[in-house]
Amino acid sequence: MMGLREQTEIKDIDMDISNNYDPKVIEIQKELINKGYYIGKFGDSKDGIDGIYGPITKAAHESYKKEIPPEEFESKKTEMAKEYVDEVDVSDLKEFKFHKIPGGTNNWRSAQITADVLPSVIKKYGIKNIVRMNGDDSDSRHKGSHSKTSRDTEKKICEENDCTYHFINSHSGFKLGKGYTSSIQQTSNILNQGNTLIHCAHGADRTGGMVGAYLKNNGYMTDKDELWKYTTQFNNWQDKINRGKFFNTGYAKYADGFYPISELKNSKWVK
Repeated sequence: MMGLREQTEIKDIDMDISNNYDPKVIEIQKELINKGYYIGKFGDSKDGIDGIYGPITKAAHESYKKEIPPEEFESKKTEMAKEYVDEVDVSDLKEFKFHKIPGGTNNWRSAQITADVLPSVIKKYGIKNIVRMNGDDSDSRHKGSHSKTSRDTEKKICEENDCTYHFINSHSGFKLGKGYTSSIQQTSNILNQGNTLIHCAHGADRTGGMVGAYLKNNGYMTDKDELWKYTTQFNNWQDKINRGKFFNTGYAKYADGFYPISELKNSKWVK
């Protein structure tokens, strides 16, 4: 049986972004590589061939169709891939609280994503950095029904998929009596690079505090009440305030990074 390249010129093929394996994508990827388009280190052989029509493969495919030479594609690859990320339906990742962070730099937030799903997320959304703030043992999963994903496992997955792994212990500054200033600075520096996934076990408290501070400090969301509303959609801080179980807790320490506690106590959010 003739292969795809012998039957149809790949310029004539139109495909949508997909996270599913498709054997005909293998042929497209092989042809793109033969034409000189570098599409990453995906796949078992780390040559970019994995049968998944993700953002980078699509960017290379579209470049070939438009006769953009490989060397020009290489310089534009990241920006072009970002354009196709927005075509992807993220509803299948709702259980992991997977959401795009405002700011337009392809940053994402989530709970702990399991090891079987994470490689596809990295490929599908063009993730180049992962910031993990949760540890191992019970903190290595966001729901009891999911298997644990250890730090070592996540680091290995990240590095195998041309991604840089960062572990930031957001509790350490608090234990040293320094608040979360150091963690905020570290996470913001990485988020400023773009193409980053930041998460903790549940994607709620630690992630909420770091993302809130990032949005405030970079001017993406400067109104404290807007930030509070944004952040509490992912956690139960407002409910804890309503029940008198928020202030003088670690939750309040996280919120202090973008909504000073002294001001929050006198805000409209406290009845």
